[in-house]
Amino acid sequence: MLAEIILLGIIMGAAYSLIAVGYTMVYGIIELINFAHGEIYMFGAFMCLAFTIGSTTGQASGAAVFFGLVTWVVAGSYLTLRLGGRLQGIPAGLVAALPVAAAVQWGCLARIPFLLSFLLAVLLVALLGVSIEILAYRPLRDSPRLAALITAIGVSLVLQNVAQVIWSAQNHTFRKYGAHPAIFARHPVADGAGIWETLTRGHYVQAGSMSLSLLQLFIPLVAFALMLGLHLLVTRTSLGRAMRACAQDQVAARLMGIDVNRVIAVTFAVGSALGAVAGILVGLYRDEIKPTMGYQAGVIAFSAAVLGGIGNIPGAMVGGLVLGVAQSLAIYWQLSQWSTGVAYLVMIGVIIIRPSGLMGAQLPRKS
Repeated sequence: MLAEIILLGIIMGAAYSLIAVGYTMVYGIIELINFAHGEIYMFGAFMCLAFTIGSTTGQASGAAVFFGLVTWVVAGSYLTLRLGGRLQGIPAGLVAALPVAAAVQWGCLARIPFLLSFLLAVLLVALLGVSIEILAYRPLRDSPRLAALITAIGVSLVLQNVAQVIWSAQNHTFRKYGAHPAIFARHPVADGAGIWETLTRGHYVQAGSMSLSLLQLFIPLVAFALMLGLHLLVTRTSLGRAMRACAQDQVAARLMGIDVNRVIAVTFAVGSALGAVAGILVGLYRDEIKPTMGYQAGVIAFSAAVLGGIGNIPGAMVGGLVLGVAQSLAIYWQLSQWSTGVAYLVMIGVIIIRPSGLMGAQLPRKS
């Protein structure tokens, strides 16, 4: 029983880690706490659900208009730089946004396969993250930090309300609409069934007293694979070197020819994509998707980022796992109503002992 509780903690901790990376990547480069990141997580779950289950015309139109505007912001900003002026870039961005809006409208009405829905949702939410950076944070980059913090909270509230307008405030689930992917269904294992049959038919694996569904295996595996990919991106590629250079000194990075705005936009895109993946996986696992789902997950993931060492990517993963296991142990000890509080107590205790977090280091203040 205890082993199963710890396993459940690792599963949720892996999801928290994916969300925490978004916080820690952004903070590491521009020292901004993006409190709208929980809503990024929420939009990932909603868009995958919308594509998978098929939506009403009103919901499809709302999502299409919203992501059309998101694409207009991103494309308009990029084309303004390329074409040398807003008078050229903004209309060109609108032309680029129309096919995206049409594709979102079609996808929400067509009920497309889960895997394709998953990929499209992650791509759209990555665009959403970039648009937030361009529209809300980039103009305030040289402003006092309080202004950026208040803006982040405002963006979070706006996104929550946009989701409520499009999909309503009620709870949505994949199973409710008969759209839960069959591969993640939970059925008893027939006698003599092989490993391949067990996994491909959505059965669960019995290991002693524990039973593991394919989804329970899938979440940590995907999280660890994405973390490994992110580590390789940051440490082994020219883009990763540019990210690390911007994290150390943006002025020096500009002098070396690095496009700092582009690097920050890519950072938001990568962090948002990971948050969207976490939202989809947790939406499947808990079978609960609603506009306010990002608040608690976002706060816990932020705590995980602080616990691991804000600005430290491996630390975000470790912090997420620690908090996930701490919450599960609280449930095991019949303190389920205190599970979130226990996670915070663990974070506070570690920070008192080690203020920079489990894997963090005191960094020089950036100019």
